[in-house]
Amino acid sequence: MTMPADGPADGPDNLGSALMLRLATGRERLRALAAEAAERPERSVHEFRKELRRLRSVVRLLRGSVEAEPLAAAEAELRGAFRATNALRDGDVLRALLRSTGIGKSNRRVLRRTFAVVGAVPGTSHAVDGENADSAAPVLACAAADAAATLAALEALCGQGVPLNGIALALEQRAQKARRAWRRTGRDGLDPDIHDWRKRVKEVRHSLEWLAEVGLVRPRASRAWARLAKRLGGVTDLLILLERVDALPAEHRRALRRCRKDLRRRVARRTRRLVREYGALMEAGAPAPVLPEAGAPAD
Repeated sequence: MTMPADGPADGPDNLGSALMLRLATGRERLRALAAEAAERPERSVHEFRKELRRLRSVVRLLRGSVEAEPLAAAEAELRGAFRATNALRDGDVLRALLRSTGIGKSNRRVLRRTFAVVGAVPGTSHAVDGENADSAAPVLACAAADAAATLAALEALCGQGVPLNGIALALEQRAQKARRAWRRTGRDGLDPDIHDWRKRVKEVRHSLEWLAEVGLVRPRASRAWARLAKRLGGVTDLLILLERVDALPAEHRRALRRCRKDLRRRVARRTRRLVREYGALMEAGAPAPVLPEAGAPAD
């Protein structure tokens, strides 16, 4: 990736103002989703967490470009908000996994029967077939409020200007982390490596999507990363399901030996395929953001 030339920070009417707008929009989006949680808890929690991921990706682009202390505070608040919503997703995630065609028809049948007997997500108090309406609204409201203050402080810093070369360097560092996770996955194929690879790919994807919105990369730059993130999501879904199965009482785990073995084979096969198919993308990394030329054609 070729870095843009060093130069003065863009003024508040350029990159800094675009970042201010994104952070402000994100704050309002989190508040709106928290307000909807009582009526639509599952969708609100899902969208709330997606918005947190996107905001974290944008905030991480600011490393090295703004003061470290408020940036670290914003990152910590966003991580805390995400962790606060983890339990709300347990039942919803398991229901979605048990509806998935990617686990195989016979596996789906036996797993749904088993979890219907167990009646709850292992390790939590959330029923597999229940909505978390009562708990979702206050949790999201608290998480949105906690994130809002630090994001507002970060907006003020962005208003002082943000250098494009700093954004480019942060993006390249994100791509390098994705490349390292890809190599570890190809070499060892361990579950934590697969999860980490997906996480890093999603960070690059969300960063590129925002950079495309403000015209600093072409829209197509994020598409391959988005496709890979989606396909990796199918693999990590299987891993999450395996974790849920492994948390079942011993008698249920024994009855699901064949199912667990088949799910593990599916994980290994899909992972090998993705490591091979997306090697060129991982080696190439992310494109450098550049200021658009006047009259330049869009994708």
